Amino acid sequence: MKILYDLLPVILFFITFKMYDIFIATGVAIIATLIQIVFTYSKNKKVDKMLLFNGIIITLLGGLTILFKDETFIIWKPSVIYWLLSV
Repeated sequence: MKILYDLLPVILFFITFKMYDIFIATGVAIIATLIQIVFTYSKNKKVDKMLLFNGIIITLLGGLTILFKDETFIIWKPSVIYWLLSV
């Protein structure tokens, strides 16, 4: 069940992407991740570092994607996360 909870923003992103476009899907992923962080904090009074890290990266790169109307930033998200984790 935890894996489904962790993948929820990604699942919502792909569903929205198929129905609309990448910019709306990016907004949905950002909102879903932020709601997930708030929900986790309200339930446990702490947030997993990986969830918080993912929330920061998706908000930053997703925000740049929406702001500049350039899908390159959101495409970088997995690579940036893996680069930073490997460092």
